[in-house]
Amino acid sequence: MWWLWLGLLLSWAGMAIARSRGWMVRRVATITGVAGVVLVVAGGLAVTPTGGPLDWQPLPANRLVAASNDGHPALVEFTAYWCINCKVLEKMVYVDPGVVREAHHVSLVALRADLTRPHPALERQLAAWGGTGLTFAVVLDDRGRVVARLSGIFTSNAIEHAIEPSVTRGGPR
Repeated sequence: MWWLWLGLLLSWAGMAIARSRGWMVRRVATITGVAGVVLVVAGGLAVTPTGGPLDWQPLPANRLVAASNDGHPALVEFTAYWCINCKVLEKMVYVDPGVVREAHHVSLVALRADLTRPHPALERQLAAWGGTGLTFAVVLDDRGRVVARLSGIFTSNAIEHAIEPSVTRGGPR
């Protein structure tokens, strides 16, 4: 529904600029139009979907235990709706073909810990793995041990190299 309002707002701004000779109306219309575009872009970045190329799943504690018991390595991303850097990683790094290929090669389980609202158990897990805030991701091997910690903005190459050693010797590879 908000897309409809945004479309109407942008249409009004465009018509006001085209029709007006007054500097004030042009300025208000221009500011409104720019704000509308920013909202559209921010709205597109704000979505935190499950699924996708890595088949992200929410992180309940029992899911992590099940992944390590099944002998699968895991990538755990700590994220929040308001975390812009997290959204950049989700839109640019985690969907990179090399990352997806490496993740599928090792049967990686992708788990997303949503800290949009306070969640004491997830916050404790973040701290236990050495995270101090967002953005933070951890790669666990097929026995549940941490093999890599990634924080800040990192590249797809960094995550590929983090995934590589996630299967212990003697395990499938």
